[in-house]
Amino acid sequence: DPAEYDFGDSEFSVSLWFYRTEETYGWNSNLVSKWNTDVSSGTNEWNVLTSSTSTNRFPAFDIEIGNTKYSAVSQIEWSMFKWHHLVAIRKSEQLELYLDGILVGNASVPNSPVNNIAGRNLQFGKRDNNENLASGFLQGSKMDDVMIFDRVLSPEEITILHRDGGPIEDRELPSDLI
Repeated sequence: DPAEYDFGDSEFSVSLWFYRTEETYGWNSNLVSKWNTDVSSGTNEWNVLTSSTSTNRFPAFDIEIGNTKYSAVSQIEWSMFKWHHLVAIRKSEQLELYLDGILVGNASVPNSPVNNIAGRNLQFGKRDNNENLASGFLQGSKMDDVMIFDRVLSPEEITILHRDGGPIEDRELPSDLI
């Protein structure tokens, strides 16, 4: 539970690329997470997901303040078998979600600290879910260029990350790379 991922009331951004080869179902939609489970309110911090309901293709960004969950949900679906760029931002009293460089979801939140749960580890491709550590693994997905910032990314930075970033297999690599 490194302190640099406990943001409290500070602003932060999460940027990543994801690629799905299977539909989301159950708990397999978590990408980057400090989340336990939706059935235990007050035990979660923040979560970036491929699905807002675990059965759709609308990405989401959740935070929890006290016992209340706040979500920015995309109004646009992602496509299977394609790389997508996702950026989640907590900006004072606002959550923002960008898909492929476009603002697709936002939500108002109180300017209060995100929960800081002792021992809640940063997870990639799953949630912490202490009740069942084997559950919640992201299946049928790849992730690349996962970055977490302790500040808000500007729209220009999001455009650059989307335009110039991407999975390593889609980039032209230098000929002298070993």
